[in-house]
This record gives sequence, C-alpha cells and structure tokens, in this order.
Amino acid sequence: MRLKIRKRVLAEFYSGASRLWTRNSPGARIDFYPGGIRATGTNYKEALVYETESPENEDNEGTIFVPPDSLKEIVSSYGDDALVEFEKEDEGRIRAEWEAKGLSSTRFFREGMDLPEIKIPDAKSFKSIDRERFRSEYSICATCTSQERSRFSLDCIALDGENGKMTATDGRQVYETSGVRFLWKDCCYLPVEEGFPEKMLFSSGDLEIAKSKKIVALRNGLWTYAVRLKETDFPPIDKVSLDLGDTELVLQVSEGDAERMMELLPHLPGKSKELSVVKLIAEERIVFQSESSDGDGEADGRFELLSSHWIGEKFEVRFNRLYFLRALEHGFRTFRFLPGNAPIIAETQSRRYLFMPLLVHEEEGAENAEVEPEVHRPRGNPPAPAPTPVQVRKRRNQW
Repeated sequence: MRLKIRKRVLAEFYSGASRLWTRNSPGARIDFYPGGIRATGTNYKEALVYETESPENEDNEGTIFVPPDSLKEIVSSYGDDALVEFEKEDEGRIRAEWEAKGLSSTRFFREGMDLPEIKIPDAKSFKSIDRERFRSEYSICATCTSQERSRFSLDCIALDGENGKMTATDGRQVYETSGVRFLWKDCCYLPVEEGFPEKMLFSSGDLEIAKSKKIVALRNGLWTYAVRLKETDFPPIDKVSLDLGDTELVLQVSEGDAERMMELLPHLPGKSKELSVVKLIAEERIVFQSESSDGDGEADGRFELLSSHWIGEKFEVRFNRLYFLRALEHGFRTFRFLPGNAPIIAETQSRRYLFMPLLVHEEEGAENAEVEPEVHRPRGNPPAPAPTPVQVRKRRNQW
C-alpha cells in the first residue's frame, strides 16, 4: 500500500513542528485517510498538529512515523510540488520516493518510535477567543517569565478563568492583565516554551482555546497546539497589596517623551551591564541619568523629559532601564513610585506592570557594586543596618 502526499504539505508541517523538536524528539506521526492527512509533531511536553486535505491519497489509510532528520531531507530536496509516496517494507523499513522534472529520488529509513500521547481536548470544547488581545497579552507575559533554572516555578503564565486574568512574573517583575475571558473557572498554568508557534496561531484567522484536566490547546485553522499544564507553586500575586497612599511620585509620560525615551535610554552609559541601571531624578525637571566605569575610563549621560507631567516632591530612584523600556513599549504611560523597596507600578485601567527598584552602594565602586532593593525607613526613626546580600535575596523571593 502506497501513501501519497505533496512535498509542499510536508514542508508546511515541518516549518512549524521543527521548532518543537530537540535531539531526543521522536519525530512526526502522519495519519493518512481518504482525501486528507493529519500530521503530529511532539517533544513530549508539547504537540503541534497540522490537518489538511490531501486529494492525492484518495482511498488509502495508514500511519507512518518519520524521524526528524529523514523528514528534513525530504522537504529540503529539489521539487517543491513533488508527489511523495511512502511504502512500508519488511522489518519496519519505509521507502519514500518522489520525482521532480525527471529527477527521481529515493530515501529509506527506519520507522521512528510511536509518539507519546498528548490527548487534545475534544473538538466541541474549543471556543473562540479574541486573537489580537490574547496575542498581545501572551507576548508581554512571555517576556516576564523566568528563564533561570533556579526559578523553574516561574516559567509559566497563570490563566485565571474565575477572575479573567493573565499573570506572569520572574520574581523581579510582575505583569497582570484583567478582562480576558476563558472557558474555565479555575486557575491553570501555561508553560512558556521556545517552540510556541506564534506565527501559526496569531498571524490571521480565528483563534480558539480549550482546556482539559492536564492540557491547554489553541487552534487556528489547520493548526492545533497543545501543551501539558504545569504543576507549580506559583506565588500568590493577587494577594500582594501596596499602600498607594505612600506614593512619592506619579509620572504621566507624554507620547513625545515616550518616543524619546525609547530612543535614548538604550544609549545611556551602562547599557551593557547586567542590571543596566539608570537613575530617575525628580527636582525641577524629570531627568534620566546613568554612569559607567570600565578600568580607568568613566562615562556619564543624562537627558530631561520635555512635555511629561508629574506630581510629587523631590525624589530619586534607580532601576533596570530594560523594565522601564518594556513598560513603554507595551503602552504604559502612568508610573507610580513608592518609597523604599516597594515595586514601581506602571498601570492602565485593566493592566498592571510592577518591577523592583535598585540601590547601588557607591562606596564599593560602580564597577563591582552590589545592587540591592532599597530598605524603607519611616521618617524619624534611626537608620536600620544595611541588609546583607543574603537578606536581600530572601526579601525578593518572599516578595
């Protein structure tokens, strides 16, 4: 029995599934049925399914398992529209044949192992979701998740069906948005994986979502992406309460200044440092300033905001400029600065982004300075001892 499929169909599937595959991935499962195919690629945690018509396969049915390297060789060969025929031989060997403009090609390979099952929710359980809204919120949340192995419980996005929220944090920043409608009432945790097929799911068309006990699946047209939900000790972000009455400074950034900051902040000295520290000084004007030293050389730079508005007394704070830029790039224009080591808050009506301020101990030298959260002391009380690095890390983890 010969199973037939156009090479361009295999190439389209490979363009998405190859993002999921690692060295130990089992490859692709291709199910043939009269008039169509269903191709599945997985890396044990995620699965990407591509289902489309295949009129060349009129009557035959069957399943083959193709290793990743064999599929890559087939789709990268000459003749994009060539008709590939697969035939099973004895002892689990498969022969693939195709011809393009008189050039005949044949490849033999051992059939790959059976794929582990990632059971996609039933087709009836998929419901439409706002594609552009979900795309926007997912992209912001993904940048706020942790990529550190020591923070493996923070490499996911909380999807809260009861409150209609999406939340992500890496322990140093938090993003939270409300008004996202899901079909479930509990809270589940969507892992952020490198192989997530954004192009296939978000480029155009209608986006649908479904959830089972262990799987979340997204479907758009011919593509379905499914991933195992993460079991994690996600921090109780919803219980974080901040005393906004202690606000030292409220900054309302104008569109003109936002564009200037997105252009200028990356060019202030110190941009190559790990923490990319910048200082905001509120006096008669709002000024952004940074300093850097490298061996015997020193550099400093500064610029003022021209048309933004603020409310508050004199104030000074240091923070990672990358977080501030991220807030600007995602449309935040209102920033609230609290005293001490309280998070800096960027907010809109339905979204909130928080990130931690920093304190540089200048007596240790700018190059080797230990950067820590500031410690808030009520006015009138004697100064408290400076926290040790261990205490600082413990406070951050608790926060």
